[in-house]
Amino acid sequence: MFVYYGMKQWYWIIPFLFLATGLRAQNFDAGFHAGLSGTQVDGDGLGGYHKLGLYTSLFVSRAINTDWSWQFELAYSQKGSRRVVKPETLDAGPWIRLQMHYIDVPLLVNWKYDDRFSLEGGVSGNLLLGWKYNDLRNNVLNTNFTRFETAMIFGARYELREKLSVFARANYSMFSIDPQAGFLPFFAIQRGTYNNLLTLGLRYQFTPDRL
Repeated sequence: MFVYYGMKQWYWIIPFLFLATGLRAQNFDAGFHAGLSGTQVDGDGLGGYHKLGLYTSLFVSRAINTDWSWQFELAYSQKGSRRVVKPETLDAGPWIRLQMHYIDVPLLVNWKYDDRFSLEGGVSGNLLLGWKYNDLRNNVLNTNFTRFETAMIFGARYELREKLSVFARANYSMFSIDPQAGFLPFFAIQRGTYNNLLTLGLRYQFTPDRL
């Protein structure tokens, strides 16, 4: 089953592409991320980061002082979960594989620990473009994933050389992505399902750090 919502609400993405390059002349920095995420959906009955997803983004950032900066991104990310098919897990969870496609808009604050290492954290507003699931029994999936997701982000970055860094992030939904879902097995009062991602990748900045 495949559900596609489209991108008709996201025409403002095009001006952002020009903004990301034009702001460099106004004490802003710009660049892009490319990486892979290990993903799962907490609350779907499946465990482990068994599904890989693509993460790519454009970003603009500006220094607040020598140690702090803020960063705005426009990203495409793949989320979801996948069952490792074994006899004991054949009936676990509602699907074999769930693939979800999002446009993410993170707003982050970066703290520079030293010349190479920095930490980051913030929130992200995300739009679900579409989703697809596969099931061995061809069941109809009775769910209603929310179009909009709010997530928390925490991460770290290490500079390999000028302009090029490696980054790692943890990303978790703040609210359920499926209000119809049942209670999580490990939270007695928590209802729903939640995207849970660990991302590793490379960050390239078009210009050297200004501070």
